[in-house]
Amino acid sequence: MSTSRAFQPKADSPLWWNNFGHFSARGGSAFGMTAGGGSASGMTVGRVPSRGVHVVIIILPSLLDYTPPFEFPQTLGGIGYSGMPADYDGDYKADPGVYQREQDDWKVLLSSAGYSSIELLTLLGGTGYRAVAADYDGDGKADPAIYGESTGLWSFLLSSLDYWQYDSSVYGWSLGGDGYVPVPADYYGDVFADPAVYNETTGEWRVLLSSRGYQEFSFIPP
Repeated sequence: MSTSRAFQPKADSPLWWNNFGHFSARGGSAFGMTAGGGSASGMTVGRVPSRGVHVVIIILPSLLDYTPPFEFPQTLGGIGYSGMPADYDGDYKADPGVYQREQDDWKVLLSSAGYSSIELLTLLGGTGYRAVAADYDGDGKADPAIYGESTGLWSFLLSSLDYWQYDSSVYGWSLGGDGYVPVPADYYGDVFADPAVYNETTGEWRVLLSSRGYQEFSFIPP
């Protein structure tokens, strides 16, 4: 892997791609996950030129005090892709990942495989679905998952079951929908990520706790 100069966002810099965080339209954007196996998050950034689809993934590992960054020679993503980094292989290192909703396409650079590009064989997603990867089955590996922004339906590819697809519509439940933002996380501390949503207008939170048989809890903080 080659090294390059540390990233410094500037107002006139090229467009920086990311699914999280917000700088100016032409400024930088970054998402943090545990990188390099450290306890602190490493800053990861992706660059998308205004023309073409070449994407450069740069990681600034916390174990190296964020300098120098490492640039992957592989390309990953492009126009229309959103970033979805997570630990997909269970080695305690975040893997760069992207999701393209119109093509139901997921691609991941697995750290345990020398950052080789892995593409899901099962299509998952589509227009109106947001990627919400997390460790829903508690096996230490992030599970590809999607959330229906208008329907509140969830679908998961569970790694512990050889990426068997679980659809909430088949089991008669939904969570969220119009006005809700998906915010899945392990809210109970049992290593299982819990499906959850947040309403930006009302401030309401709705959570399905795995430790309570996925019973729904809703509340509005005072």
